[in-house]
Amino acid sequence: MQHAKVIPLFKKGCPETVSNYRPISLLSVFSKITEKLMYKRLYHFLNVHEILYNLQFGFRASHSINHALVSLTESIKNSLDNKHFGCGIFIDLQKAFDTVNHQTLLNKLNHYGIRGKALAWFSSYLSNRTQCVSVNGHISSHLKVTCGVPQGSVLGPLLFLIYINDLPKSSKKVSFYLFADDTNIYFESENLSQLEKVVNNELKHIKKWLDVNKLALNVDKTNFIIFHSRQHSLSKSVNIKIGKEHVKQAKYVKFLGLLLDENLSWRYHLSELRKKLARTSGIFLKIRHLLPTSVLVSLYYSLFASFLQYGIIVWGLTHDTFIKPIYILQKNVLKAITFKNSSSPSTPIFYDLKILKLYDLFHLKLLTLVYECMNLISPIFFHNFFDNLTSVHQYNTRQACKGDIFMTQKNTLQYGLRFIKYAGAKSWNEIPAIIKQSRSVVIFCRELKQHFSTKYQS
Repeated sequence: MQHAKVIPLFKKGCPETVSNYRPISLLSVFSKITEKLMYKRLYHFLNVHEILYNLQFGFRASHSINHALVSLTESIKNSLDNKHFGCGIFIDLQKAFDTVNHQTLLNKLNHYGIRGKALAWFSSYLSNRTQCVSVNGHISSHLKVTCGVPQGSVLGPLLFLIYINDLPKSSKKVSFYLFADDTNIYFESENLSQLEKVVNNELKHIKKWLDVNKLALNVDKTNFIIFHSRQHSLSKSVNIKIGKEHVKQAKYVKFLGLLLDENLSWRYHLSELRKKLARTSGIFLKIRHLLPTSVLVSLYYSLFASFLQYGIIVWGLTHDTFIKPIYILQKNVLKAITFKNSSSPSTPIFYDLKILKLYDLFHLKLLTLVYECMNLISPIFFHNFFDNLTSVHQYNTRQACKGDIFMTQKNTLQYGLRFIKYAGAKSWNEIPAIIKQSRSVVIFCRELKQHFSTKYQS
């Protein structure tokens, strides 16, 4: 086989010397371009025909971790608000991307309508791949790769989504919340015995699907939680089995980087977050004498705010007892950056640095979700998440003209008032109509930040 031609390319910012050449083959460039084109065509086809599962939020445009977290936690809150028990099973798949069977994947592509030359292309794309191991310059013999999606390819994650797309069809009674290979199975019931019976029966079907599709389940890292309110305690122990192995019950479990506890109080997650932010605050006290304020603010966003705002859209509605210590840490780190003492008022600092307070940061994330839903730029699952007042009644009221949202009534104060649907509608109805009419989500966020910042002026 003739070797592909090599094109010498210079590294950016380096002198044009022979030692700085970065060789890239024409074959490699053509392969990457072809992959991107096929990705766009395949993704467009899947979207047009609405093939991908609605509650799969991984590796999809306009889908995010926030959407996955909101969809699951709203279901849990709905169960607790109705005084039901909710069972969440957090499944860990062993090397899911590496164990995708090529022939099974091709069969699924054919089932979804990828046929003829397109299917032949994917067959060629997956076949004749080899792998080897290099240790201290010694390379092993090459072995043929018969499973797994190509790593480092834009097509790899999308092909995996197609591979597990029919997983939710393995059960008609439980709900599936997916973010790529992060899988949560959820079922609710007012009776623990009934819940245990249904979940164990449905897990048999799910286990069968995993075996047929040659995906391995790591039972040791798979956990389940029985979600319940503090007033509605567990009256009996629950035993959950997958195959012949028992699944461990946990009081809290990590899902997409957040610690969900059995009461959905977020106390474990915010306790860990507080420790992490406290350590980061100490760093600023040590380096603030060495760097200008502009650099310290940049570090604040990368080292502090990145952790502060992660998942805030779901945990930001919890008890202020858990939220307030986080807010105090935010104020302290900004006082450290600006060399203010602990007794100094913090509001002027937020205004001068153009940084949102914790509570307003939460409302920014919450209202951004509402804006996306109202303008149908969110995942399909959220398109009917909020109801405009004009769709509830035909009266030409002042609130309807302002674009207000109907506030859904719930059963309990503990969980009902903490629904995204309720809190989002309440916050949306309180902002000026001109902001709601923003032409894009970028403009909306900018105007909303300005709206919050005006409250900080002394």
